[in-house]
Amino acid sequence: MKTNSELIAAVNTLKRGGLVVVRTDTLYGLIALAGHKEAVNKVYHIKNRQPAKQCIVLINKNNGRLMYNSKKE
Repeated sequence: MKTNSELIAAVNTLKRGGLVVVRTDTLYGLIALAGHKEAVNKVYHIKNRQPAKQCIVLINKNNGRLMYNSKKE
């Protein structure tokens, strides 16, 4: 994301249960809010991922106490 307005748009999309594609140094990532069940289901569907296979969940160090189970239910 290059601008503040792009960041705000991405955050708003995530809050509404949408998905965002972000570029890293080496690849593109598909992100969703781990606590938003419908968004996690979208990731599994798009990636054709088996429900028993968990996803990586990144947590801000300030909120590290929170634990999410990304297993699709």
